[in-house]
Amino acid sequence: MSQAIPSVRSPWSWVPTGYLAEGIPCLMITWVAATMFKYLGHHNTAISLWVGNMTLLSSPTYST
Repeated sequence: MSQAIPSVRSPWSWVPTGYLAEGIPCLMITWVAATMFKYLGHHNTAISLWVGNMTLLSSPTYST
């Protein structure tokens, strides 16, 4: 009779998943803000300037 060997997951397998989950809110903020500014009629240069600033300020590396 063969016995099933339990698979052991490395703790390092959670690192990419954590970074992906951390980036999803920043992606959504960027996407919604850019779409909103485009529908309000702003130029692409103004959109990239303000959305870029908002993305930098809302990124997890700057929040304490």
